Amino acid sequence: MLRHLLTIILLFSLTGCVKPNPEFSVDDRVLIFDNTDDMSQLIWGYATELKYEKHLRLEQSYVISGENHSTIHIEFSTQDILELCEARQLLVDVVEGLLDRVNNSAVAFSLEPDPFTADHLEIYIDFESYYGLWTDPFYIGWVALEGGMSYFYAFTLKYKDLDFWHSRYEPYFQSKSFALFQRAAEQQYEKAHPKKKPSILTEERYHPL
Repeated sequence: MLRHLLTIILLFSLTGCVKPNPEFSVDDRVLIFDNTDDMSQLIWGYATELKYEKHLRLEQSYVISGENHSTIHIEFSTQDILELCEARQLLVDVVEGLLDRVNNSAVAFSLEPDPFTADHLEIYIDFESYYGLWTDPFYIGWVALEGGMSYFYAFTLKYKDLDFWHSRYEPYFQSKSFALFQRAAEQQYEKAHPKKKPSILTEERYHPL
């Protein structure tokens, strides 16, 4: 119950353009202030890759330590305009890319569990496009991964005068499966319907006599 309460608090604070304060302790979790140079280097390297390949801007990140487990918390923002399936693909790409980097680096030895899993990641992506805010509020405005669950909210989340917002939530393993199924289906379609080569006369213009 406390975890869900924290989620609600974070969502409302971010809706008001206030970043969540990292100085909290939930379920006996505390921030790690030891030497985290290796982790910082890994996060910055990955965040730079995401900046150019996924248009994500790193806003905040930290590592939280609990009893027999660690949590990596990262917040991003973006100006991209995405629908649900596209947002799901983005979340899965970010999560799987991060897990691959963590589990194949020396930082994995200082984190629990080993190997590190999506259940111990907290990923937040804030979509800030004015198009979603002022033109079409049904695009995705907020994505979160927390406690092994994926959350997708439309821009209606950011409309303070509304009594409800449009959302979808699902276990992350299901998000990953959906993303993989979608990509496989698209690849099969492309193989079954190869694009025809344009005619060499495509650029030619014919004028009636």
